[in-house]
Amino acid sequence: MVEMVSAVTGWSDFDREESLIVADRLTNMMRIYNMRRGMTRADDLDVGPRLLEAPNVGPAKGKSIKPYLDGFITDYYRTMGWDEVTGKPLDETVRKLGLEEYAKLLK
Repeated sequence: MVEMVSAVTGWSDFDREESLIVADRLTNMMRIYNMRRGMTRADDLDVGPRLLEAPNVGPAKGKSIKPYLDGFITDYYRTMGWDEVTGKPLDETVRKLGLEEYAKLLK
C-alpha cells in the first residue's frame, strides 16, 4: 500500500510509519465527525445479530462474542486513545495527531 501511495503521489519519503499516522488521523477524524452527528457508544454496540451468532463449526463452535462485546469495545477505545466510556478521542490523542481544530467541534 505504501509503495502504491508513493507511486501515485510522487512522495518518495512516504513510509510505513507515516502511513500508520495518516490512518490514525483519518480514523480519529471520522470518529469526531460521527460523534458530532450524535454517534455514541450505544451505536458501537449495535451490531447485527448475525455477528453475535455462535459458529456451528470450528474451534469456536457454540461460542458467541455477545458476552464479550462490551469489553471488546472498551479495549478498542483504550487502544485508540479514546475515552473508555464515551469513545470520545482523548485530548492527548487529539494533540498527538494535530486534530485540535476538529476536536473543538465536540465541546
